[in-house]
Amino acid sequence: MQLCGALALDHIRDFQPLSREELEKRFEIKLDPAPLLVTLHPTTNEVGSTEEQVTLLLEALSERASSVVFTLPNADMAGRLIRARMESYCEVHPEARMVENFGPEAYFSMLSQVAAMVGNSSSGILEAASFRLPVLNVGSRQGGRLRPANVVDVPFLRDEIRRGLDRVLSLEFRESLADLRNPYGDGRATDRVMDLIGRGLEDPRVLNKKFGDL
Repeated sequence: MQLCGALALDHIRDFQPLSREELEKRFEIKLDPAPLLVTLHPTTNEVGSTEEQVTLLLEALSERASSVVFTLPNADMAGRLIRARMESYCEVHPEARMVENFGPEAYFSMLSQVAAMVGNSSSGILEAASFRLPVLNVGSRQGGRLRPANVVDVPFLRDEIRRGLDRVLSLEFRESLADLRNPYGDGRATDRVMDLIGRGLEDPRVLNKKFGDL
């Protein structure tokens, strides 16, 4: 079996990052000091705990983060609740912003500008390592996936989230990622998949295979 890598990383390989100034202007955000990029989605089998989970996360952010940029939760059940709580947070904290949709180019550009990613998005597991970006992954939503060295896992417990934020925001942790390679690939998964398909089609065992009548 040949591992090809995550197809999501192919979009990163050739993208041209937007400048800090362009990101600030287009999305009306401030990137100095570098903010936290926060995404929290509902966890399907823990929907009943969503309100408690978002409360714990936002309380920790209010204590530890000087600046926050929220991306919106998905459309799963309880997503509206998370969005409403984020909106309320932004009303009270003038240094916080919400962005409806960055789009791929701007989103990947943000990963090269922010201090860390926080929440439970798959992007923190799959893509952030390509930018050597510290990630605080909260809760069980990404359970079972391979963890790159930039990911720190914590449960939805107030003190654990606080300690996790301190760790991913430390200079020592950031410097430890200087030589990090993304275990999910190098952005050439499509090339490898197409090569495997091409070689398979040239295999006479494939070309001569007969199928029963439909």
